[in-house]
Amino acid sequence: LVEPTPFQGTNVPNSKFHLESQLRALERKNIVYAPHMYTGGAWNGELTRIDVNAEDLQRDIDGMLRTARDLSVPLWIGEHGVSSTAAGSAEWARAVTDKLDANAVGAAWWVYWADDTFGLLSPDKSEKNGVVDLVARPYPRRALGRIGAFSFDPESKRFVASVARTSEETFWIELAVPARHYRDGFSLSIRTVPGGKETSLGRFEAKTPTARTVEEVADCAWSGSTGACGILKISLAPSGGQECALTLMPIEKSEED
Repeated sequence: LVEPTPFQGTNVPNSKFHLESQLRALERKNIVYAPHMYTGGAWNGELTRIDVNAEDLQRDIDGMLRTARDLSVPLWIGEHGVSSTAAGSAEWARAVTDKLDANAVGAAWWVYWADDTFGLLSPDKSEKNGVVDLVARPYPRRALGRIGAFSFDPESKRFVASVARTSEETFWIELAVPARHYRDGFSLSIRTVPGGKETSLGRFEAKTPTARTVEEVADCAWSGSTGACGILKISLAPSGGQECALTLMPIEKSEED
């Protein structure tokens, strides 16, 4: 893990400065480039307001992706966050999360503790700003294939992810599905490319392990959310196209009545 200072890259803590990284490739295995991301000065815990600038966010992500490519290593944001005392902090958190997911970049939020500034919890241990719903969202854990853009809407709980084939063999994607968003379970549909055919794999109860198959899907296994999170693994058959998009939607209680 290579975690440079916030000033060592385009993602410096004040968006007036955009410095290219001076890192050089390391002759070692299993290296990850993990810069910090505090676009717009979010590092400053005394900010009274922070504004969202989509162009700044994308520019900083592009710079970090470029550095990772130059180093021939994966990118993972080692730290990002904003003080809840700043007006606009919830909007900043949503915008950053959406941009990271759109670029298929993983990240760690700073920080999981209780305080009046960067902590995800208030001093009384209650969640604040709805940010926990963003941090604890569904996400692709791993895949045999290339993970593409994904997205999550915290209001509707609609989650979409994609994976592309990188060989002629069966490819698969594994999703983390937090129980907090799908307390009664979820419905799952899959769309393959080429063809564009969308197929429903039905409903998956929150705590009940389930396995399903259809023509395009070699295997679909749901672990059930016995704790905070369940694992969903979908394997595509060799005839299942070159790419697939998965959509999760929550099961509403009224659907079960």
